[in-house]
Amino acid sequence: MPMMAVADVGSSTTNTTEFRAASGFAPSDGGNNRACNFKADDSATKDIDETKSNLLVMPSKNTDALVKAINALQAQGTTSIAMGMRWGTALIDDDARPIYTAIGDDTVKGRPADNASIQTRKIIILMTDGSHVTNNHIIDAYKSGPSPIWRGSDGKYAVRFWSSGTDLNNNDRPACAGTNEYFIPHLKKKYPDYNNNDKQDNGEVTGDCVAAAWASKPEWKDGSNTVTGVRLDWSEVWRHVRQSYVARQFYMRSNVTDTGDYNTIMGLMRATYLTSSGNMDNLLQANCAAARAEGVEIYGIAFAAPSGGQTQINGCSSSPKENYYFNATDNAKLLAAFQMIATDISELRLTQ
Repeated sequence: MPMMAVADVGSSTTNTTEFRAASGFAPSDGGNNRACNFKADDSATKDIDETKSNLLVMPSKNTDALVKAINALQAQGTTSIAMGMRWGTALIDDDARPIYTAIGDDTVKGRPADNASIQTRKIIILMTDGSHVTNNHIIDAYKSGPSPIWRGSDGKYAVRFWSSGTDLNNNDRPACAGTNEYFIPHLKKKYPDYNNNDKQDNGEVTGDCVAAAWASKPEWKDGSNTVTGVRLDWSEVWRHVRQSYVARQFYMRSNVTDTGDYNTIMGLMRATYLTSSGNMDNLLQANCAAARAEGVEIYGIAFAAPSGGQTQINGCSSSPKENYYFNATDNAKLLAAFQMIATDISELRLTQ
């Protein structure tokens, strides 16, 4: 499973004719905006607050740590039952044993047991309150690695357009750029702040093709001081700004050839994950069938879910369905379902 970029691909940023201060378009931590989201305890550093995190918890027998992680979960995103099942299956399959060993926790060393072991029950409890919904994600080329974007200590940026290169950055620069390869967005026109209040910049210039907005280095003046930008990794770019901001403010405003269409630029950097909801349904059912074939028991709970979600959870669950599938329409039925599952799992089984 490839990593997901922690990027805001959902929040909108408008206006390409005037520059908007980046501070007003920082990534949003809420809703469906960032994949693999976390809540930050410091808006400047985006340090992870582990009490408000959706980070994956690796295998553990530390009950307190697991309960803490459950309590820290933040509701967000779209319904991706297939991804939940994929993680669940991956972490109890015997092929995952090297992961457990690498964790260095003696309580889980040597696990997972062999799939064919008659002394072990492998169990997944799969629950949803919805049905599959696709979502966008950053494609591999823009997840990590050196970006063409430089950032200064003042929070302003420069974007390099090479004379030759790949993807967005090898297109022809406007005539006013000459041989200068660095576009300095904040030096092109006055700009309102994110509350639309007029804000003048000492380096303000006007016009569509602005020579002063292009430089031979990622440098610009801040009063009498010279600010030199530092090149960002793509993962750092997404830490600071939304994807729509990159598309509109860094590319569309540059007047570089073939960077004027918003959907084209966004489409080069992001794609729909797992293609479609129908494909997600098919992947889920294939995963569940493979798990059941290896002896994994799957308890399924549809919690106030629509018919599509009920169908998918029912199809995943082991048989007989009356023992493994629960359609919990309210909180009381949800609690009852978990109690029945807990009773079944904890039964003392004696064999001769």
